[in-house]
Amino acid sequence: MEILYEIRLRIRDIRREYFTRRVRKQCRRCGKNLRVNYLSNVSSDTILKNNVNFNGMKIEGGGGNYWQIFSFRKKLPDDF
Repeated sequence: MEILYEIRLRIRDIRREYFTRRVRKQCRRCGKNLRVNYLSNVSSDTILKNNVNFNGMKIEGGGGNYWQIFSFRKKLPDDF
């Protein structure tokens, strides 16, 4: 059982790395700590800021798309 568990964890890590690299190439700009766990597509106009996590999504459109996850305890950034 432990072997199967280790294999599943390794496959998950490989899949996560593949999808993260794919989204990094698709977007215009990307911040630190991007994590994509499942198939996601973004437009070439998408700008991803720091600490963005996707579990599978599709971002389309011709306008500028901005994504950022932040703590509500801090003051909102001026450019948000």
